[in-house]
Amino acid sequence: MVRKSMQIFPIIACFFGLVLLQACTPVGTGATVAATVGAVALEERSLKDSIKDRKMKLDLLADLTQIGLGIFSLVNVNVVEGRVLLTGVVDTDEQRLNVTKIAWGNQNVRDVINEILIEEKGSFLDFSRDVWIKNRLEASYTFNRDILGLNYIVEVVGSRVYIFGTTKSATELQKAINLAKQTAYVRKVISHVIVKQDS
Repeated sequence: MVRKSMQIFPIIACFFGLVLLQACTPVGTGATVAATVGAVALEERSLKDSIKDRKMKLDLLADLTQIGLGIFSLVNVNVVEGRVLLTGVVDTDEQRLNVTKIAWGNQNVRDVINEILIEEKGSFLDFSRDVWIKNRLEASYTFNRDILGLNYIVEVVGSRVYIFGTTKSATELQKAINLAKQTAYVRKVISHVIVKQDS
């Protein structure tokens, strides 16, 4: 038991380091640590995988600054078990390709799902609607007893909902998709959730 505790300690220490990097104030630090540790405990992902994913996301976001802060602000990056989901809107095919190359440049990446759109950026109203849909859907997942909301990452671009993550229940996933489809203003729902089978 002591040996196992000693082995897990560096992982936990690294995890807290990553969490603290994302907090800006003492109050924010405490709240972020508590919320993140609680979330990881309930996720389908292991603690080790969650730490790796969070570090990979930070690395990818840092790499994106190489092609300009404008692109950095337009692209969303999410990582689950080494799978990277890219969403957002850019102006050209070249920008889209550059973001994909940067994602694949990380040696720990297992797969890159590029859902970046090439189209005119929406208005402030469009952006506000996307934020409303995202918040509404995340709240629906959180308070639905049939869905473990922590398994699902939600991104919304142009009223299109992207659901990302892992689950052990195909039934739960279908309920999550149905909730998204029933949410006001949603035009389309795209799922990149993997259903895991118990071994």
